[in-house]
Amino acid sequence: MAYTRQHVLEPMPRSDRLPDWASEGAVLIERLHQDGLLDRIAERLRIVRPGGYVGFDVFIFFLLYFTSSLKIGLKAFAERVMKHRTGLAALAGRASLPSSSAISRALRAVQTQELRPQINWLLVEATGAVDLLGRPSVMTYDCTGQAWSVYDFDYTITTLRQRALPAGEDLPEARRRAAPSFAKPGYKGRKRGDIHFGRAALQHAGSGVWIDLRLSPGSSERRPHFKSAVCAAVTTTRNAGLDHTRVIIRTDTEFGSLPHLVACIEGGAHYVTRCTRYHLLERREVLERLPELPWAEVADSGTGPRRYAADLGEALFYPARETRREDGSTYEPLPTRVVVARFRTDKPGSRGRWIEGWLYELFPTSLPVTPWPAPEVVTTYFGRNGQENRFCQEDRELNLDRIFSYTLAGQEWASLVGLMVWNLRLCAGTELDPLPADIPHQSDRPVSVHHSTPALPIVESDTDEDGLDASPTETPEPLTDSIDPSVNLSIHSLKLTALLNSLDWPRLLSARPGWRWNVSDTAIECDQGSPLPLRGVELRTDEQPLLRFGTSQGLCSDCSTREDCVSSTRPNPRKFVRVPVGQELAEQIRWHLHMTRRFQHELRQSDKAARRSRTRAPQPLVDPPPPRLKLPDEQPCPGPLSMLSPRFLPASARSLFQQRCRLVEVHVRLRRGPMRRRPHRLIACDDSARQHRRNTWQQRFERYALPDRSHVRVLLRGGEAVSSVLHAHPQ
Repeated sequence: MAYTRQHVLEPMPRSDRLPDWASEGAVLIERLHQDGLLDRIAERLRIVRPGGYVGFDVFIFFLLYFTSSLKIGLKAFAERVMKHRTGLAALAGRASLPSSSAISRALRAVQTQELRPQINWLLVEATGAVDLLGRPSVMTYDCTGQAWSVYDFDYTITTLRQRALPAGEDLPEARRRAAPSFAKPGYKGRKRGDIHFGRAALQHAGSGVWIDLRLSPGSSERRPHFKSAVCAAVTTTRNAGLDHTRVIIRTDTEFGSLPHLVACIEGGAHYVTRCTRYHLLERREVLERLPELPWAEVADSGTGPRRYAADLGEALFYPARETRREDGSTYEPLPTRVVVARFRTDKPGSRGRWIEGWLYELFPTSLPVTPWPAPEVVTTYFGRNGQENRFCQEDRELNLDRIFSYTLAGQEWASLVGLMVWNLRLCAGTELDPLPADIPHQSDRPVSVHHSTPALPIVESDTDEDGLDASPTETPEPLTDSIDPSVNLSIHSLKLTALLNSLDWPRLLSARPGWRWNVSDTAIECDQGSPLPLRGVELRTDEQPLLRFGTSQGLCSDCSTREDCVSSTRPNPRKFVRVPVGQELAEQIRWHLHMTRRFQHELRQSDKAARRSRTRAPQPLVDPPPPRLKLPDEQPCPGPLSMLSPRFLPASARSLFQQRCRLVEVHVRLRRGPMRRRPHRLIACDDSARQHRRNTWQQRFERYALPDRSHVRVLLRGGEAVSSVLHAHPQ
């Protein structure tokens, strides 16, 4: 069908409306302007560089970037900003906003010593988070009804895989984009990068407010970052008008060492963490006391294993021989309360100590016993899993995993503005629906004691051929007080040998003619004389456990009966034989096999250290004594109330503010004042320009400021949404 078409070209109508992705950023800028914070931010955020944009311009750019939620890079975002540069810059009283190249140059000029003193002010005071931290809904209440401020500290590693950088006479000089101080080489294994940098973050657990942020090349500055986080937590709690003596720092196992525990004590905070000193559970007096402890059930979310906890006692932790303070002095031994938790499992895990079907974990803490019983301590520790979810929310909402600058200070600057946007959203959302001022009700603490006790390793055989008494009623020595691991190795090796010799080998090997059990080698011997020592124990949930015996690599290569015995066609095969045993006996064999391998590893490591020490100058270092454990005579009485965790929903508060901002239309109209007279390009306007003197901070700030007598009209449309999101929050 024929038709006609007509083209009409008309100029595009002028529009002063900002795009929808800029609405939230415009609202936040207006809120900061209402509170008089824009000028204070401009004064505090300074970039030391001879010319160009100042730190305030970079701050406005990143504020718009993080609130846009466009999920694009800085270069693509800068192109979108340039299309609306007049209106967006006028929101903050600026004549223009920097381009992507100007942002890169500015971030390279950021100095860490200029940025670090402003971190806490930007994240807490400028966002109005101080008022939120004192709300009852964000506090944690112990078993006596006292309110505590809980902070989560975590250290994450960001890795970068470097591309190949060939060199040659006909190629220019090789140069990496990342500055040498940006990251350090790290472990190059699977899922690791050639270089990496660390990110230390501190967050208030109840409110989700970010308190502190530090970046460092590699992972060498963990201890100073942890100390600054403890100081920031105590200072923030005091500024919020709360009791700064009731501050809890939650960390993972990485920060359960003595220097970090001492840093909490010296900084005035309590700690809850998980430690790796599981050799406490191998001492004889501890193993004898474990069945007698009043195991109480740990409250959880209903997923995962059912845990039980009890107070183990007070341990005296000694520093390692290489551990020193910054001034070179040694640490004093630290007495600390130790809580032990356990749960049923069929196999050992990556953490804890597996003993006869139970996996034990240790949690050192400085919290008092009556307001914080053992189950509540364990519940408090695992509450830090919520920070992992907030890391995912942070990446989804702000995309802070992106590399903004290949200088560490520039990357820290951009990340700091992103976390400030998080806090601004959070505080603005709580103003839309204010939190109640009433203290939440705490119910009575239930009394739940688990009386089931784990079975200690019991040997079930008579006296073996070596004369080792292994009667069914004897409990083997789990660990002596000696530091030398060879003594413990011999104990567990003898017990393992006694258990294996007690099996009915003629019946177990009846299907293999010519095979026998070699008592002297503690291994199965095939019809050709090849030994098959014990390699492992396979514990199954619904099936009978199996002992796995196997030859060494290549032992069966030249065997004359290989085709009838081994089905593998590889040149160096290994022969495996599985023998069924009882469940209880399999658990005992697995326990002693694990301990034997552990002490063999310790002996190998000590031999290597001894060989290295012979090639070096002798050092006046001594091994620390084992931790001393003071077992309590009686269990203390816990408080009468149930521990109450914070009920505040930070993600809902941020989402509420973002939803209101989507309903707002922003229109900006600018009438510029008279332009400053531009001097002749060949004539200096004064002696300062002729001598190329450095400009003052005010002169640099005014370079891209709007001219005098300019008029900016900001029109926001959206009905009730506008009045709610622009309500000025108290300073």
